[in-house]
Amino acid sequence: MYEKLHLVKPDWDDPLTRQIMELDHLKKRLLYGSTPPYLFFQLKTIFHMLESLGSARIEGNRTTLAELVDDAPPVNEEETEELKEIRNVEKAMRYIEEVVKPGSGPEAFSHVFIRTLHELVTKGLRVDKEGDPSPGAYRSVNVVISGAKHRPPEFSAVHGYMDELLSFLAHEDGTQYDLIKVALAHHRFVWIHPFRNGNGRTVRLFTYALLIRFGFDVGRIDETKLANESGISSARILNPTAVFCADRDAYYRKLADADSGTDIALLEWCSYVLTGLNAEIEKIDRLLDYSYLKTKILLPAITGLRQRNHISQHESIILSKTIDSVYFAKKNVKSEIKAIKDVQLSRIISSLRDRGLLIPVTENARKYVIGFRKGPMLREVIRQLDQEGFLPIKNEI
Repeated sequence: MYEKLHLVKPDWDDPLTRQIMELDHLKKRLLYGSTPPYLFFQLKTIFHMLESLGSARIEGNRTTLAELVDDAPPVNEEETEELKEIRNVEKAMRYIEEVVKPGSGPEAFSHVFIRTLHELVTKGLRVDKEGDPSPGAYRSVNVVISGAKHRPPEFSAVHGYMDELLSFLAHEDGTQYDLIKVALAHHRFVWIHPFRNGNGRTVRLFTYALLIRFGFDVGRIDETKLANESGISSARILNPTAVFCADRDAYYRKLADADSGTDIALLEWCSYVLTGLNAEIEKIDRLLDYSYLKTKILLPAITGLRQRNHISQHESIILSKTIDSVYFAKKNVKSEIKAIKDVQLSRIISSLRDRGLLIPVTENARKYVIGFRKGPMLREVIRQLDQEGFLPIKNEI
């Protein structure tokens, strides 16, 4: 019986030690890239969408990526419930980014914080589906996890175990153990099963928050860089759910294996989490290279739009030149479409703005970048991300 939460420490020659060192290097190295911040944050929106969908899908939500992207009107009550579940996760992620900062102290991680995450993910959902009878409250009954050998502790012990978990995270053990503690906390939370429902969604959000706390920032920008024409962006997009939802069965199997509480089993669990996290960070970092983003994602997306007749030939040229130059410039377009009249060009540009394919870099600004927050362009960008191996949920769009 895994009763006592404790820090496990790999040997120097353990592969896990190398994983920790590699992740620490990724965290500490300069996080600037050539992708403009205005494009970076559009990508971040996509990955938050994937995070929300992935977390819900682990729990059995059947909403497809295509349905989420299209945001189509639901045809029945069940679909309404499933889309609401995903939106709840998105709200919780926004809450995390509001209250958790890199280096946040233990006071930021409290019972109130955890219960708030749970309330956000379960609020308004049916109790017989993915809701909870008491959103934001630890369970007051004993529970059984369907299909699992592990039986969570008695409800009367939940608060004490959660106290232990928070104390474990607050204890100073050296930064080299930060990620091990994140992995152990994830498993321990699931082992405690502090809520009647919504534990999986809540623990993955809690893990997301811990990664921010320990330096794996998810998208804050140095404001002094915003005026820089090169559009330097800092920090990363992080989608920790990709570690877990790429193979749902493996995730549950690894969690179950760690339930024994032996050092060997817990170290294997940590290795599983850190291996996935390392791969995800290295993969996402490629998107901070604008040359890569342009040639592998954005320009092919424009080609896809044109092939599906979502844009005209002139619009394709305008958007491609905008991507190539980072910002829209009328003179660049005119050199490519010499026969077009200014009034006609203005109408095309106005149409692109109205459809969100060109967006201002700041409110009421005359400077525009490519937009892919919604509609067919969002679909095409996600399709290209899928082809390049960025999506844990494959071939759904």
